[in-house]
Amino acid sequence: MKKWGFILFVGVALAACSKEVVVEDTAPRHPTAVVESYVHNFGFKGMFASEGSEIVRTRPEMQRIDQEFQFTGAIMKHLSKPASSAMIGRVDRNLLWMLDKKEKRYTECPLGGCPLPAGASDPSRPESMPKEERDPAAPSCV
Repeated sequence: MKKWGFILFVGVALAACSKEVVVEDTAPRHPTAVVESYVHNFGFKGMFASEGSEIVRTRPEMQRIDQEFQFTGAIMKHLSKPASSAMIGRVDRNLLWMLDKKEKRYTECPLGGCPLPAGASDPSRPESMPKEERDPAAPSCV
């Protein structure tokens, strides 16, 4: 009986001293949602045919959009060159980078859009457009 008690004691002691099992985390460090799209346009009777692709990678605090476009028609493919660009938006830094891959240049702006140069007018609000005047007594849809 003493023999079995000793064996049981040694077994429990060895089990207590053993290493704990470590489960390896195989999840990606930075999970990214990826959406790829491809468009092929046959044009009108073969003219202005084009193809393009877009890859959107999204993480909780940032997004990157890669775009490529080229004409594939008989005439336009010789008159224009392929275009390739990317946009990277960071919500945590409130920044937007617009990359021109061909020219190897980038522009950095706030997420709200790039500010206009000093003295430039906003093209989306032409000054030549008349302001709407409305009768305050008239019914409104808004």
